[in-house]
Amino acid sequence: MKKTVVNHIIIMAIAIVAGGMLAKTLHEKQISTIPSKSAISGVPIGGFHKFASDVKWMLFINYMGSLQTINEDNKDEVVKRLEQIIDLNPNFEQAIHMGAMSLSNASPDQAVEFLSRAIASEDPTLKKNWKLPFLAGFILMHYKQPAQYSEAARYFRMALERSEGKPEDYVINSYLRARGNANGIKDARLALLDSLVFEWKKTSGDLMETTIIPNITERLLVAAQAARDSHPGDEKVTAIVTEVSATLGDKHICSSCLHSYGPGDNFCAHCGNKVKPYGQCSACKHVLKGNFCSNCGVKAK
Repeated sequence: MKKTVVNHIIIMAIAIVAGGMLAKTLHEKQISTIPSKSAISGVPIGGFHKFASDVKWMLFINYMGSLQTINEDNKDEVVKRLEQIIDLNPNFEQAIHMGAMSLSNASPDQAVEFLSRAIASEDPTLKKNWKLPFLAGFILMHYKQPAQYSEAARYFRMALERSEGKPEDYVINSYLRARGNANGIKDARLALLDSLVFEWKKTSGDLMETTIIPNITERLLVAAQAARDSHPGDEKVTAIVTEVSATLGDKHICSSCLHSYGPGDNFCAHCGNKVKPYGQCSACKHVLKGNFCSNCGVKAK
């Protein structure tokens, strides 16, 4: 064997050993900073843990392509392969997300358990990821039998909290419906309305709490209108409409259907209910356009 080849082999061996020693030191520092990683990440071999994780991920994709479906016969092998990938790279978001999705039908419990470990991580990137708790809630609500609405609502709320004040509408609605379903309300519109009323009362009570739901009043009005139209005569919906209209009376909302009406209107254009007019001249009842009535000249009060 040539001397240069021997030298190359020696250098490679030294590099691998040095990389392993460095990886061990870095791993110990990592655990001291983020203790949760000690439970899901071993010491990388030769310092090439992410490279090894990528290789195993490509092999996993290839393996998944050979399966017609994931079932009782192969789900354990799928979990095993995913565990190996995440053990090498605990921050591999794509593997975590796609892995949970692939297991959601065959084994929803394992899928959620797989996600919950990543959700609990102190890693800065995973800690801000709202898609992981949303997926956990979605699996518990749509794949778990029977559905676990309370736990799903908890994960959906976590996704909202991680959305930095700009949550997607489908995340908001998923949380509201899951919470309503957890209260025993099966109808989607009524479940949505029940949760919106709960959140709205936080902002309208004496304590004036904040709600995690953006544009809560507008969402409540739309939900109440939809519930009223789909469940005419429902006592609970009627009571909610009455309560909301009484609270929002200064916003010129019809007490019957919760649709808004304009200045000078004496009746709701949506349902025909008589409403309290505003924006009229006190003398001739003409609609005011400024500080003085354009019809009779009287100063607006």
